[in-house]
Amino acid sequence: MKKTKQSNYKLRYKASIALPICIVILASVFAKPISKKLGGVALALAGASIPEGSINMIKSEVSGESEMQIESVINQSGNSKNKVTEKKKMTKDIENKNAMSAQISKATPNDILEIIEQAKNSQAAARKSGNIIEKTYGKQNSTSTYKNISIRNVTDTKTVNIQKSLEKQADLKIEDKSKPTVLIFHTHTTESYEMLDRGWYSNDFPTRSKDPKKNMIRVGDAIVEKLETAGFVVLHDTQIYDLSYNGSYARSRETIEKYKSQYPSLKVIIDVHRDGIQQSDGTKIKPVVSINNRKAAQIMIITGAQDGKVTDFPDWEQNLTFAVQLQKRAEDLYPGLMRPIFFAPRKYNMDTSHCGILLEIGSDANTLEEAAYSGELIGVSLASLMNDYVSK
Repeated sequence: MKKTKQSNYKLRYKASIALPICIVILASVFAKPISKKLGGVALALAGASIPEGSINMIKSEVSGESEMQIESVINQSGNSKNKVTEKKKMTKDIENKNAMSAQISKATPNDILEIIEQAKNSQAAARKSGNIIEKTYGKQNSTSTYKNISIRNVTDTKTVNIQKSLEKQADLKIEDKSKPTVLIFHTHTTESYEMLDRGWYSNDFPTRSKDPKKNMIRVGDAIVEKLETAGFVVLHDTQIYDLSYNGSYARSRETIEKYKSQYPSLKVIIDVHRDGIQQSDGTKIKPVVSINNRKAAQIMIITGAQDGKVTDFPDWEQNLTFAVQLQKRAEDLYPGLMRPIFFAPRKYNMDTSHCGILLEIGSDANTLEEAAYSGELIGVSLASLMNDYVSK
């Protein structure tokens, strides 16, 4: 980037000496209005082509030009008051994105590296049972979209207006960050992942584990770490509820109610799972996206509705509002991280809070490394959204 700019400057300098004085005068007359008109276009094109994770580099190397570009956009907005407000907002957004990026680990955590090395030895003689293929889910897998938000609506009678959900306020008011605000738990605690990224799986090593270093608890830890870094007090329930699959939701519900009774400050209640996607030929699908040149397991938010056989869920629209806003924040920060929201006639204990959702982080074909990384990303996204609802 710098080299190209320096070359351009040299060419312009030589041209200014070689060209006649009259050309220089004409250029000085017309250059300013032309550049002003092109400024907004240039910024739009630059924004469309900037890869994820490049914001820090651009700001540090061409901070002066970034300021000019912001000014160019601001000058096209309404009155002076609006211009000042818009400039502050854009500057704050850039600063927030930089701060968020700094919170994400730059490399695979040591504990997961150790697990990978162990798996290389323990699975050296593993027999291949089927293939794993990577897939990035997006708008093509949804029933409705608005801006960078996609929803797959499988309810019988409910409709979704994404724009209206974004314009609403979530039923979330955080008066004291020093009190427990978030509950992370895992109804299907023993769900786990592949340990090795090799393009195939072996049934000799099933993706279920009681080991908290390998199952959903490890992914929950990644989410909790980022929330705590942002100053929130988080409860992470690590009980195992799915040794017997039947009744697991009833058992986790009992725990939720106990926590709510003990900590009235709880607002956000999230059940963290992983998906399982398998084709008829036995091939497994892993939802994956590259973020900052690292593979991340795509995440799907599940939010439900009182529809069909689902009853006693009258406030489901509150949950949908929260889900849509979290989806938007995550996609703004990390484009491609989220699969379309799955909006279904389900309850899954989400009726215990107006900010209750279920997260599917990757599938059983993703690696633990990819899932833990996504745990960090959604943790930062959730913290960013929740900060908007902290009482000032």
